[in-house]
Amino acid sequence: MKSNKQVTAATMKDVALKAKVSTATVSRALMNPDKVSQSTRSRVEQAALEVGYFPQSMGRNVKRNESRTILVIVPDICDPFFSEIIRGIEVTAAEQGYLVLIGDCAHQNQKEKTFLNLIITKQIDGMVLLSSRLPFDASVEEQRNLPPMVMSNEFRAGA
Repeated sequence: MKSNKQVTAATMKDVALKAKVSTATVSRALMNPDKVSQSTRSRVEQAALEVGYFPQSMGRNVKRNESRTILVIVPDICDPFFSEIIRGIEVTAAEQGYLVLIGDCAHQNQKEKTFLNLIITKQIDGMVLLSSRLPFDASVEEQRNLPPMVMSNEFRAGA
């Protein structure tokens, strides 16, 4: 016999009831843990685990106009030179609460342009380009509207 029960995600209110605190306290404990006592934070975190609550970071990030995601474009993912660089970027980004996407462009300008579309549509907050050239043509005015970009670690032929 099939159940007509609809599975719903746990809410902040569910956590608050379980932890015997207000929803405002749940929010503070999860978003600004330094604003509540250690015992309250522990109680809220435990309640969140027990009810299966996961904060809606996408919604939160939309309100903040950020994705907490960085794109790293690599000219050749098979080149071992880049693996240590990528590892360092990933560790540092994770410490700051960022997710790292890795794009292997194999020096294909069209593929790099596809990755750039992630920036234009604000799906990433910045880009690390491990190449010697920009993957696109952009006027100075267009460049002003782009999020932060770092170019690094490859010598340009003939330069």
